[in-house]
Amino acid sequence: MALTALASGERGATGWKRVFMPALIAMILAGSLIYLVTELIKPGEVRPAGGSATPANDLILAGEQMQLAIRQAELSQREVLLDAAPERLRTWTLARSDIVRRVELLRQFSSDNQPQADGLQQLEDLTFQWLDSLDVAVEEAFGAGADNARLPQHLRESAQLAQHLEEVLRAVVVAEERRYGISSATQAAADQQRAHQQYMIAAIGFGFIVLFAGAIGTFAALSVRAKRERLLAAERLRGEERLRRLVEALPQLVWICDAEGVCTDSSPQWAVYTGRTEASQTGDGWIEAIHPDDRQRLLTVWQHSIDTQEPYDTEARVRGADGVYRWFKKRAVAIRGDDGRVETWIGTSTDISDVRLAQQALHDREAMLRRFIDAAPVAIAMFDRNMCYLGASRRFITDFDIDDDGLIGRSHYEVLPQNPPHWRAIHQRCLCGAVERSPGERFVRPDGTAIWLRWELQPWYDAEGLIGGVTLFTEDISQRKQTEDTLFREMLSAPRSPCIRSGMR
Repeated sequence: MALTALASGERGATGWKRVFMPALIAMILAGSLIYLVTELIKPGEVRPAGGSATPANDLILAGEQMQLAIRQAELSQREVLLDAAPERLRTWTLARSDIVRRVELLRQFSSDNQPQADGLQQLEDLTFQWLDSLDVAVEEAFGAGADNARLPQHLRESAQLAQHLEEVLRAVVVAEERRYGISSATQAAADQQRAHQQYMIAAIGFGFIVLFAGAIGTFAALSVRAKRERLLAAERLRGEERLRRLVEALPQLVWICDAEGVCTDSSPQWAVYTGRTEASQTGDGWIEAIHPDDRQRLLTVWQHSIDTQEPYDTEARVRGADGVYRWFKKRAVAIRGDDGRVETWIGTSTDISDVRLAQQALHDREAMLRRFIDAAPVAIAMFDRNMCYLGASRRFITDFDIDDDGLIGRSHYEVLPQNPPHWRAIHQRCLCGAVERSPGERFVRPDGTAIWLRWELQPWYDAEGLIGGVTLFTEDISQRKQTEDTLFREMLSAPRSPCIRSGMR
């Protein structure tokens, strides 16, 4: 029997699936991306006929860069001739150095191909001839007595040499392209394809990194979640175990019913007390242990709680394993779900037989004490420390002509407001431990009639020896007082004898 539900193994299996399935999917996607990247980055450049494409491509590229350098140098030389400023000269010097460097670079492409070697040599000679002419023009522009009249001539010569130089350079490049069967359009297409491949590789690599990072993050998050769920499950199991042990340690009989009031479970104490199996307690089997005289009343109260969803509270006799019926206090409350509807009822049955026996004994003693007080020859009243009534005998109520309805708990000064003022001081002295008495005192009752009372007031003590209040004992001596007054008046009115008169003289 278990009063708590344990976590099932299926939940644990589901947790493992949630953790490893995303990781498996990420691995499959990563493999697919790797295959795709491998296919995309396969060598795709154009293979020239008759040999490797690398020398031709490099020579063509160097030629194109040489053309750009020639144009830049020509532009710088024009600016120097037109404006002989120092900063213009520095720009020309840098452009000239770039031309020299590129000539040396083209010299590296000399081979056993005689037409190519002749074209490169001619290109080198023309380049240095053009640079010499440019140097002469620049020296004249910065020299003493510069002649600006020759400036147009220098510009024309420079332009002609630059144009011839570009033609030779273009011829070398075209010859190289024809030699290897490569056109500029083909080379541009190859470059574009290479750039596109590099872009695709970068994009797919970035996507793979993002996907891998997301998979790692998902795996880490799911791992943390799975660990948290395991911790929560372990804590829940520990809580359920503590609850089970607590229920088993309770002296009460614990039971559980569904929303319809049908018993579904009970604690081991119930089976031990009744001597019945746990299975026999479920459903309506528990009613067999209830005293026949209490069954109908108990079922009525239980059905009322089920219908109204109010707490269940009643008392009934339950038969033990020894066949003896004992009184039990039966209580139950409804447990509601998130939607507010009752899901189950949890109840307890507490043995109160000893309490009921003690209450009955106390009731019997109180009844006996009441009969004793009512039979006493004097009137008795008992008060607490606030002079509120705790009890009063029938003779006291009659002598003082007061209403006993609701007397208990009321103040003595409220019930008998005509009390003499000095009685309050007497009450306070007795509450401090004094004992006060009077052989006879006249008292006016609420109806206006007067009586004579002999009284005594003394404190009473609780179980700890502290003063809990006072007890008042009174005796109506009105009849005796009236007899004494009559005798006294008769004695005063009787004739005196001569002896008495002579003696009085």
